Formats: sequence, structure tokens, C-alpha cells
Amino acid sequence: MAAIFLMSFMFQATAGQQHSPSAQPLTSNQQTGISQQKAIVIVQQHFSGRVLAINHVDDTYRIKILNQKGIIHTIVINATDGTILPTR
Repeated sequence: MAAIFLMSFMFQATAGQQHSPSAQPLTSNQQTGISQQKAIVIVQQHFSGRVLAINHVDDTYRIKILNQKGIIHTIVINATDGTILPTR
């Protein structure tokens, strides 16, 4: 009998709790601002070629692209706002 009462009490205590969106853990997209896919789209709008690799380091995406002449370019994108950053 005591176990049923305890389970009932626990259910009532947790049923009334509300979960606010701010209490949710942040996903990688919320932390960085843009996703890897969005970074690739931004790069492909400015450079033609095939994406070879993408790496997320700190607040940047480093994207390697192979152009039609066989040259590999590394493009750095700000992961927060999607701007292309100068590399040199």
C-alpha cells in the first residue's frame, strides 16, 4: 500500500513540472549558428568544385574543395554567421 502511495505521489510531483525551451541542452546547430550543410551551400555559391572534406574547429568550418583544374582550395567559414573568412 505504501508503495502505491509513493508512486502516486512521485507521478503527481513530476506531472506538474513544465519544461521550458531554455532548459533544453543546446544542439550543435544552436551553438554554432549554421550547420555543416549550410556551410557547404555557402561555399558552393562562391566556388565551383567538389567538396572533399569539412571540419568544424572552434568557431569555424574548414572546407576543402577540388576545382575543375585539380587544385584543392581550403575555404574557412565563420560557423556563427556564415561569412567567408580570409585565409592569408
